[in-house]
Amino acid sequence: MRVKYKVWLVDEEVILGDGGYRLLSLIDKNGSIRQATAEMDISYRQAWGRIRKMEKRYKKPLVETHTGGQSGGGASLTPEAKELVKRYRLFRAEVDKAINDSFQKYFSDL
Repeated sequence: MRVKYKVWLVDEEVILGDGGYRLLSLIDKNGSIRQATAEMDISYRQAWGRIRKMEKRYKKPLVETHTGGQSGGGASLTPEAKELVKRYRLFRAEVDKAINDSFQKYFSDL
């Protein structure tokens, strides 16, 4: 037996959850929205839709795009997005530990 759960940061609507966190993290890692979408198996259009929703709800730009040139363009996270991703990662690690500790306390004998 194990415990499963979902975590979201919300205001009126969801600002960031595990899917958005993963998308932003992969954009940061790959420097490309297209490469991030390939790893997540989602469409480029779907990724942009998620990014726009997060930016609207967070009220700050999260992704910057860079066009063409010799390096071929790409995407990067804004400093605000990097900080958001960092905080979410740290927060999520603490939430995971707390939930798993509680789960072990009450269900380890099953």
